[in-house]
Amino acid sequence: MLDAVPIQAALNTQTRVALLGTIGPLHAEVLRYDLNRLRRVVEELEPDFLGVEVQPAAWENGALATESVEVRDALVPATRRLDTIVVPLGGGAAPGFSSGSIVARGLDAWLVAMQRQLDGPKGVDAPLFKHTCALICELQSLTATAEDRDAWQASNVHVLDRILWIVRRDPGRRVLIAVQCRRVHWLERQLRRRRDELTLVRFEDL
Repeated sequence: MLDAVPIQAALNTQTRVALLGTIGPLHAEVLRYDLNRLRRVVEELEPDFLGVEVQPAAWENGALATESVEVRDALVPATRRLDTIVVPLGGGAAPGFSSGSIVARGLDAWLVAMQRQLDGPKGVDAPLFKHTCALICELQSLTATAEDRDAWQASNVHVLDRILWIVRRDPGRRVLIAVQCRRVHWLERQLRRRRDELTLVRFEDL
């Protein structure tokens, strides 16, 4: 019985983190996974923290006019009536994977075509889409320049560092991370390695 209190205390301080994949500019189109569905996920989950792909300087200055449509018109507005704290993660659009080759353009068109068929957030989380997206991104990286690959990796690492900052800042909270689906598979692998600090859950279980 003496050990029950510290064990329970440890469970209470375990932060839950969920990844919510977005599809960038396609959210503005008439698709099943549109801005309204993205906004409703945040409103229904009411996370303690919401990480979004915005540069910290832009967030601090309130300069969101040039930010991505999903952040500007769905994610941030969804938190206005909530107690959710929005945290800018940096990130931004994939820097390259666009050597201009027929292969690179074909891979990008393939990914976009798949994104257009998604039926909502659960579609991004489905194994078939996640594995195919990971494969496409890996193939795209092979067509990119070394500079582009390094920039993308640095961008991913920066986003991961910001997520871990949230986790360590206030343990025991519910953290929703909304990032473009191209990042999800990489971040998922990294976060699963940190089970001593957090529990990675599906967004609907947050």
